[in-house]
Amino acid sequence: MAYSSSSSRLREVLAQLYDKNYDARIVAFDAGLAIEHIDFNGSSIQIWQAILEEAEKQGLLNAIVEMAMKRFPHNPALIAAINDQPIQSSTAPKNPILLRQCFAERLMDEVELRRFCQDHYREVYLNLKETDRWNGIVDRVIRHCEARKELDRLWALLNDTDIH
Repeated sequence: MAYSSSSSRLREVLAQLYDKNYDARIVAFDAGLAIEHIDFNGSSIQIWQAILEEAEKQGLLNAIVEMAMKRFPHNPALIAAINDQPIQSSTAPKNPILLRQCFAERLMDEVELRRFCQDHYREVYLNLKETDRWNGIVDRVIRHCEARKELDRLWALLNDTDIH
């Protein structure tokens, strides 16, 4: 299969699986990339974008994907990104990383996330503080849904094509 460095899903999944710059460097090196051409400064998203772009230039993008699949052969987010398919809710509740990935894909900023809470999780929304940020709000929603055994509902909402 041909992959593209412009695949934001693949970039985001790899950035979550290998979130430390030294882990990303090892993957790039082990895949055969000339790593001196890659900027390993910045966020994990920025680093993975640089790796994927360089891998594409060097014709080694498949090698990066193969390395990730060897390390994480059953990771649904990685499989979905590789196949360019939505994450399936039936596998998702078992993996909080996938939940965060889905939140990141669907609710990119804090305003959207707060609106989501207001529309679907009123109790969470009413308990939010002005100082709460994206990660903290996501944690609150997940804990709320875990406590009420509503993770399937959360996944269904996040995978709904018309989330807003």
